[in-house]
Amino acid sequence: MCCTKILHCSLQITIEEYIARPSGENLVALGSRRAQTIAKTLGSNPSPDDIASLYCKVTSCYTGEEYGSMKKALEDTIDSILKQPFDSNSSALLNAILVQVGLIKSENKAFKGVKEVDGPLMALEYVVKRPYFPREAEGILIAFIDKPSPVLDKRVNVRDKLLRALMSVC
Repeated sequence: MCCTKILHCSLQITIEEYIARPSGENLVALGSRRAQTIAKTLGSNPSPDDIASLYCKVTSCYTGEEYGSMKKALEDTIDSILKQPFDSNSSALLNAILVQVGLIKSENKAFKGVKEVDGPLMALEYVVKRPYFPREAEGILIAFIDKPSPVLDKRVNVRDKLLRALMSVC
């Protein structure tokens, strides 16, 4: 991982500090090259699981209510993490994201998904509208979002917004 310190608004933060404590404020504090800096932490040949894990960390603070520079920072970073991987291996990446948020059971019995799934799920509402999101993946995502699930049954509003977003691009 890169260990470059970036100075912003008299707050000094490293990429490692951001990854350890992701927040909208820390993301903005990384500076104008934040999206590229975060995406570089994946290395040259990341696995779908690594990409999904980073996506979930970055979007853990996503509420869908962001505005201004924080919204742009989150959206640019999401795009930077997902654009190329969705272009090259969309089904494996979508599966890895669904495993991370608990909509698909992991084959690894010791695997623990993310604790806070609201942000990653809400960010998918943004992702499905992006040109890089594969149209063939829409049906797969709808099937998982629409079926009964302990994760989504507690998050009816998130499920409804994501289904509306998917239907609007179909």
